[in-house]
Amino acid sequence: MKRAFLLLILLLCFTFIAGCQSTSLTTSTSISISTMPIISTDISIEDEYIDWDEQTSILVGFTGTSVSSSQSSGIQVGSSTVVFTTGGTYVLYGSYNGTIIVNAPGEEVRLVLNNLSVVSSQGSGLICLDASKLIISLPEETMNSIVDNLNYNYGDSELMKVNAAVYSKTDLVINGEGTLSIQGQYQDGLKANDSLVISDVSLTIQANDDAISVNDSLLIQSGTFNLESGGDGIKVSNDDVELGYLVIQDGDFVIHSYNDGLQASSYLLIHGGTFEIVSGNGSNAILSSDESSKGIKASLGLEITEGTFTIDALDDSLHSDELVSIVGGVLTLSSGDQAIHSDNILSISSGEITVVTSVEGFEAKNISISGGTINISSSDDGINGSDPDVTAPDLPGTTGGDPTTSTATMTISGGIITIKSIEDSIDINGSFYQSGGIILISGPTNGMQSAVDYDIEWVVTGGLLIAVSGFGAETKVPSSNSTQVSLMYNTQSIQSVGKTVSIMDGEGNVMYSFTPTVSYQAITITSPDLIQGDSYTLVLGGTISGSIENGFYLNPTIEDGVSLQTMKLSSLVNSYNVTTFPSGPPRP
Repeated sequence: MKRAFLLLILLLCFTFIAGCQSTSLTTSTSISISTMPIISTDISIEDEYIDWDEQTSILVGFTGTSVSSSQSSGIQVGSSTVVFTTGGTYVLYGSYNGTIIVNAPGEEVRLVLNNLSVVSSQGSGLICLDASKLIISLPEETMNSIVDNLNYNYGDSELMKVNAAVYSKTDLVINGEGTLSIQGQYQDGLKANDSLVISDVSLTIQANDDAISVNDSLLIQSGTFNLESGGDGIKVSNDDVELGYLVIQDGDFVIHSYNDGLQASSYLLIHGGTFEIVSGNGSNAILSSDESSKGIKASLGLEITEGTFTIDALDDSLHSDELVSIVGGVLTLSSGDQAIHSDNILSISSGEITVVTSVEGFEAKNISISGGTINISSSDDGINGSDPDVTAPDLPGTTGGDPTTSTATMTISGGIITIKSIEDSIDINGSFYQSGGIILISGPTNGMQSAVDYDIEWVVTGGLLIAVSGFGAETKVPSSNSTQVSLMYNTQSIQSVGKTVSIMDGEGNVMYSFTPTVSYQAITITSPDLIQGDSYTLVLGGTISGSIENGFYLNPTIEDGVSLQTMKLSSLVNSYNVTTFPSGPPRP
């Protein structure tokens, strides 16, 4: 079953790669964006990994440096080591001052830790040099601990590369409902050179470097994980694109890491669980090194289908060089840089995402949002569509470029998006297409920025957008090839924080009311309910009666509001009072 699941993972990885190669990313209003396939298959651990025959198990007891066993064959005892040289099930108990070594070529070895305590006197606490597979089982209600030494003093060349309190050169499985505490004083806590599968266990690791480090693949079915590391929390790293992946089906994770919380060199798939991750001492730390301190990072693809996430990262909260796909889950993100970053594709189809703090909320070359509830707070852009191949001409120290050659895109076809930003709320260095969804913007108060900024076109064919911002030469409106009516109105004076914006139809019925969380001057609205040729009135302030749904009032009543102007929307794109701008030159 496990082998079949691994093959499924690899097949899906190849499918994703092929999909990316055939993806069509154009500047039309129909943009096809492939996302990583959703894996619904459970991670299955074979029954033999869970159960063992106590009648045929070999009992091994430890007292200080002494070792006693119910069977002497297949066990070699040294002054500070015990070596298991044949396959079988060994039940280990007691306290040992030494190193446990497995060296059984071609044979499967199971170590059942039955209230075992290991404190190594010369290096690693547990090493698997050779076996067809090592299984570490933790019976329910047992408490086990392994602590390595601050210095490794192995003269044997075969042990020279060992750098973890628990180290396996072969496939490793850790299961059971007991607890295991690992302290990696030298470097890593738990390291597997090949594959690692973890099921059910309660695992606590403190490590000078990585808490869990795996070369080939890591599959976590469930369990409780408390990880504290001077390096990465969990890292899977392999230069082979077919390997280097991390799959988490469920579990409770508390990770405090100096570098990345979760990292995979290829794909990282999360199907459920609860995650509390602090990386780089959190978003309030000072950027003082070139080390990566991201919450969750995957080079080729990161997908979240379920789970509850609280991430506080010095760098990006979620990061991928190719794809971030969110199809569910509840995410609360704080970041010292971007909350979610992808060099290529960011796709969101469901879930609840709250960006508490960030420099930029989302950044990717191609952004697609078709569902979900999103709330972004940022000190720079709220959402930034950026083409890494085109240099913005107004960046300090650059020679400039032609922004109209950018292939960056954003498409919004669904979802509820609320943005509060200091710079542009939506900044697409390319083209922005909205065909659905709800976008509410409390945008930049500075007229040098815009609620929506774009370099090529902003095409609106559906959906609702209500935005307030400062007003100036950078204030932009939808493109003329839009098919939905929009209006932009300059109030010609700064309106206070919390002064409600409402729009009434020609019969005096209030259609929408929105309460901004910033001061503002410009109001931009586009909606499928606006009809070309009809008249509408903007109203500021007043007492609103009604309930808030999706961040605004729908069809409320209003008293004591101040009517600004009744406007006949004669065009698809309508602008009012655009001849005056705040003082100061326009942005280059």
